[in-house]
Amino acid sequence: MQSIRDLRLERSLTQEALAQRSGLSLRTVIRAEHGTHEPTARTRAAIAQALGCDPEMFVTHEADGTSAAPARGNRTPRRRSNAPGPGSTEEPREQSAV
Repeated sequence: MQSIRDLRLERSLTQEALAQRSGLSLRTVIRAEHGTHEPTARTRAAIAQALGCDPEMFVTHEADGTSAAPARGNRTPRRRSNAPGPGSTEEPREQSAV
Protein backbone atom coordinates (compact mmCIF):
# COMPACT_ATOMS: atom_id res chain seq x y z
CA MET A 1 0.00 0.00 0.00
CA GLN A 2 1.40 3.38 -1.01
CA SER A 3 0.70 6.79 0.42
CA ILE A 4 -1.11 9.50 -1.50
CA ARG A 5 2.16 11.44 -1.55
CA ASP A 6 4.12 8.56 -3.07
CA LEU A 7 1.50 8.03 -5.77
CA ARG A 8 1.40 11.76 -6.49
CA LEU A 9 5.19 11.99 -6.79
CA GLU A 10 5.33 8.89 -9.03
CA ARG A 11 3.07 10.80 -11.41
CA SER A 12 5.23 13.95 -11.15
CA LEU A 13 2.32 15.98 -9.78
CA THR A 14 2.47 18.85 -7.31
CA GLN A 15 -0.11 19.11 -4.56
CA GLU A 16 -1.60 22.04 -6.48
CA ALA A 17 -1.88 19.95 -9.67
CA LEU A 18 -3.51 17.08 -7.76
CA ALA A 19 -6.00 19.51 -6.20
CA GLN A 20 -6.87 20.91 -9.62
CA ARG A 21 -7.19 17.47 -11.26
CA SER A 22 -9.34 16.14 -8.41
CA GLY A 23 -11.53 19.24 -8.07
CA LEU A 24 -10.60 19.50 -4.39
CA SER A 25 -9.09 22.39 -2.49
CA LEU A 26 -5.35 22.43 -1.93
CA ARG A 27 -6.00 22.32 1.82
CA THR A 28 -8.05 19.12 1.45
CA VAL A 29 -5.30 17.47 -0.60
CA ILE A 30 -2.65 18.46 1.95
CA ARG A 31 -4.73 17.16 4.88
CA ALA A 32 -5.42 13.86 3.11
CA GLU A 33 -1.79 13.46 2.13
CA HIS A 34 -0.40 14.27 5.57
CA GLY A 35 -2.98 12.19 7.40
CA THR A 36 -4.18 15.04 9.62
CA HIS A 37 -7.79 14.11 8.79
CA GLU A 38 -9.31 10.88 7.50
CA PRO A 39 -10.53 11.70 3.98
CA THR A 40 -14.23 11.24 3.20
CA ALA A 41 -15.31 8.67 0.62
CA ARG A 42 -15.85 11.51 -1.87
CA THR A 43 -12.36 12.89 -1.25
CA ARG A 44 -10.77 9.44 -1.60
CA ALA A 45 -12.67 8.84 -4.84
CA ALA A 46 -11.65 12.21 -6.31
CA ILE A 47 -7.97 11.71 -5.40
CA ALA A 48 -7.99 8.13 -6.66
CA GLN A 49 -9.55 9.15 -9.97
CA ALA A 50 -6.98 11.95 -10.38
CA LEU A 51 -4.15 9.50 -9.61
CA GLY A 52 -5.64 6.62 -11.61
CA CYS A 53 -5.83 4.17 -8.72
CA ASP A 54 -8.32 2.43 -6.41
CA PRO A 55 -9.89 4.62 -3.67
CA GLU A 56 -9.68 1.70 -1.22
CA MET A 57 -5.91 2.30 -1.08
CA PHE A 58 -6.60 5.31 1.14
CA VAL A 59 -8.99 3.68 3.65
CA THR A 60 -7.75 3.19 7.20
CA HIS A 61 -7.68 -0.49 8.03
CA GLU A 62 -8.89 -0.55 11.63
CA ALA A 63 -8.26 -4.27 12.08
CA ASP A 64 -4.49 -3.92 11.73
CA GLY A 65 -4.23 -0.18 12.50
CA THR A 66 -2.55 0.72 9.21
CA SER A 67 -3.38 3.56 6.89
CA ALA A 68 -2.24 4.77 3.49
CA ALA A 69 -1.51 8.13 5.11
CA PRO A 70 1.24 8.28 7.75
CA ALA A 71 0.19 8.98 11.33
CA ARG A 72 1.11 12.36 12.75
CA GLY A 73 3.18 12.65 15.91
CA ASN A 74 1.82 14.07 19.11
CA ARG A 75 2.03 17.82 18.92
CA THR A 76 1.62 20.31 21.68
CA PRO A 77 -1.07 22.81 20.70
CA ARG A 78 0.07 26.39 20.30
CA ARG A 79 -0.91 28.82 22.99
CA ARG A 80 -2.75 31.92 21.96
CA SER A 81 -1.64 35.17 23.46
CA ASN A 82 -3.62 38.33 24.10
CA ALA A 83 -1.06 40.34 22.14
CA PRO A 84 -2.19 41.74 18.79
CA GLY A 85 -0.85 40.02 15.70
CA PRO A 86 1.85 41.38 13.40
CA GLY A 87 0.73 44.38 11.38
CA SER A 88 -2.16 45.04 13.74
CA THR A 89 -3.11 48.63 14.54
CA GLU A 90 -4.57 47.48 17.84
CA GLU A 91 -2.80 48.60 21.01
CA PRO A 92 -1.45 45.87 23.32
CA ARG A 93 -3.93 44.95 26.04
CA GLU A 94 -3.02 45.85 29.57
CA GLN A 95 -3.15 43.33 32.38
CA SER A 96 -5.73 44.20 35.04
CA ALA A 97 -4.48 44.47 38.62
CA VAL A 98 -5.84 41.88 41.02
